[in-house]
Amino acid sequence: MKGWRLSDNDWHAILEVVGPLPKGANPKKARREVERALNDYRGFPTRERLAAARVRWRRYEKLAIDLHEGFRWEWHKKHARYNPFWDDALHDIRSRAKSIIADALGVPLAARKGRSDPPRQWLYGRLFEIWTNDLRGNPSASMTATGGPMVRFIRAVCALVDVTPRVSAVRAIIKKERRLRAKGGVFQAAKDKI
Repeated sequence: MKGWRLSDNDWHAILEVVGPLPKGANPKKARREVERALNDYRGFPTRERLAAARVRWRRYEKLAIDLHEGFRWEWHKKHARYNPFWDDALHDIRSRAKSIIADALGVPLAARKGRSDPPRQWLYGRLFEIWTNDLRGNPSASMTATGGPMVRFIRAVCALVDVTPRVSAVRAIIKKERRLRAKGGVFQAAKDKI
């Protein structure tokens, strides 16, 4: 993931779609920031990877339970001498497997229920910042078919990671972000439009 680089052709295609940049734009810094944002976005686990990991960890938990119960049975029947260190260690393994399933995998999966996609929402917010801060673009969307330069920028960058939101969705994101920034809030994409 860290080795992925934004090619010159991709960057020029993005700039071509956007059109002329405003005065004060810093395309070199914007390119670095876009590359960093895309690398970070690619590092987020997908729903499928999280679900597969949860299945694996449930299997590990079952194996740990079976092993612990097997030792308890052996100790109860006096086939083996009771060892409190083994008992504590096996209990700890069971507890850790359960907490990984619940916390490390359950919480991110629950956050992604329905249409909610926190990594994608983060990416939209990051691109909004790059557009306004580094490229000095106006945070607005027009009612044209393409939505204007900011919409075209966000769609062109997102296409590089196989996420291409509809023009209407990007308009809604921009509108909500402008409202939140006016109130001093934090970015959160419009879930119902994505």
